[in-house]
Parts: sequence; C-alpha cells; structure tokens
Amino acid sequence: MEDLQSVRAEIELLPASVSGKSQGYRSGIRPNHFFLGYDHSVIGVVNFIDREWLNPGERCSAVVKFIYPQWMPRIGPGVQWCINDGTRHVGNGTVLAVIDGA
Repeated sequence: MEDLQSVRAEIELLPASVSGKSQGYRSGIRPNHFFLGYDHSVIGVVNFIDREWLNPGERCSAVVKFIYPQWMPRIGPGVQWCINDGTRHVGNGTVLAVIDGA
C-alpha cells in the first residue's frame, strides 16, 4: 500500500563537474529519490517555488510530493535524501517542513 506525503524542501543540484549532468531541471521533474538506509527509490514530483528551472550548482525551495511506501518511516524536518538521474547522483534534498493534508 502507498500513501502521499508532501514536504517543503531545499533542493540542491550538484555542479556539472561533480554530477556529470550539464542541464538543469524544469519544475515538475520526477527524479529518483533515495533515502539513506533503504535500497529502493521513492517516486515523487518536485515543483520549484518561485522559479521554473534549477541549474547544476544551484539550490532553491520546492514542494515535493512523494508517493510514499507505507513500509518506510514517515519523514520529517531535517531528513535528507539523494536525487538521482538514472544511476547518477545529481542532487540532494532536505525536508524543511511536512505539509499537512497533502
């Protein structure tokens, strides 16, 4: 069984020299989200706040809506995760707040 969980988060894309990714992401991207200690990805959509694009080396606030498996513990402020493009680690996310009712 799965559930939805929305959070406000800080999203950071790694520089192209580190990630190998030279293009940024448009708001609405659905990358792979990997949480420390789990070997499965979580599906989710990232919508940037007050901008349409995020380029490598930049960071911004975003609303992330996860389709969150119930077997994983609930996430809260301070929880960090990796953002992958295929098998490449291209960025990181940090939960700033859980959005109730989403």
